[in-house]
Amino acid sequence: MGNRSPREADSAWVAAECYYWRPARGFSRALQLHAYARAGVRFDHPLLDLGCGDGMFGRALGRLGVVDGIDLGLDGSQRDLRLASPRPRLGLVQGDLCRLPLRDGALGSVIAHTVLSSLLTRDGGGVDVALAEIYRVLRPGAILALAVALPRFNENLAIADLLRRAGARSLLAAYVRRVNRRHSHTCLIEPALWREKLERTGFVIDGHLSFLTRREARWYGMLHLARGFPLLRLLPDGRVRRGVVGLEAALFRRILAGAPTRPPEQEASEAGFSLWLARKPASRSGRGRP
Repeated sequence: MGNRSPREADSAWVAAECYYWRPARGFSRALQLHAYARAGVRFDHPLLDLGCGDGMFGRALGRLGVVDGIDLGLDGSQRDLRLASPRPRLGLVQGDLCRLPLRDGALGSVIAHTVLSSLLTRDGGGVDVALAEIYRVLRPGAILALAVALPRFNENLAIADLLRRAGARSLLAAYVRRVNRRHSHTCLIEPALWREKLERTGFVIDGHLSFLTRREARWYGMLHLARGFPLLRLLPDGRVRRGVVGLEAALFRRILAGAPTRPPEQEASEAGFSLWLARKPASRSGRGRP
């Protein structure tokens, strides 16, 4: 794993441990966890997991040591919230991302992981409202970690590439629609537009990381052919289960370690995901504080 920090090196194991019955999901989560570990950001409390779903990714961030606990989880799906365990310190809330049920300046940080690229909107306008709401509920100086899918997420997949090379435009369009439905991707926009939206809202960009390159997307596509092994979830926590986790973690590490060294701008140009670190500027007047 080279000179990676312990947190980065363990991202493959944590992802395999949390998603061992779904290898494709585990691999994508390994890449995402690796990006958060590389970012090296410190999240102040109270920390909101926005679009938390069943809370599994937030727990994975905790196991990796990226966060020292989620204080509050918010999601629009009551079903996912019922599945969440353990509950965050301040509990779970069902709510609308465009009308957050929180007072101004209530939060020390927000993680919005792949939720805004899945916000149901045709023109991206809903994203602007959601960003304004996040800005409102953060206190001055607080940070937003925003991970979003990009248009190249679909373009990089092996099947999409084959259909494109074959000139099968109608089949390619149908395949992309199917992938978007499966991943709930409704707002795939370019990094330059995400930067513009964040800065127009008032955020200062502290950092930007790209991941899920073309090579990694093809691995993801191949792993997805396995379709997951739901029955593995019935395995008790013992030698067999740990063996499955170990095999998957070893595969994830091998893929990550085998990536060629390329200039950051080339890697960013083909990435399927972005992780933005944006900060609400400090305010001398204290406006927005709770």
